[in-house]
Amino acid sequence: MVLSGYGVIEYINGDKVTLKQGDYLNIKAHEQHRVIATSADEATVWLAIFY
Repeated sequence: MVLSGYGVIEYINGDKVTLKQGDYLNIKAHEQHRVIATSADEATVWLAIFY
């Protein structure tokens, strides 16, 4: 979940998801991904829960 700012997640297959404040994403265990962009003008704060 993004608490402030925004971020862009890219999966290994090239799919991209943009998350802004209040958005969340459930990423399956062992699913390869990376953050490719975040806010330039404010801190991007993430809430990550691993289960």
